[in-house]
Amino acid sequence: MPTYEYQCEGCEDRFEVKQSMKDDPLTTCPRCGKRV
Repeated sequence: MPTYEYQCEGCEDRFEVKQSMKDDPLTTCPRCGKRV
C-alpha cells in the first residue's frame, strides 16, 4: 500500500498516510480540519 505525504495549508502540519490507490486523496487536515 503506497504512502502519501500531505501538508496542511492552515497549520502547515506535514503527515503521511498509507492509502490504497483506489482511495480518494485526503482533502482536510486531521489535526485542524483545514485544506491540505
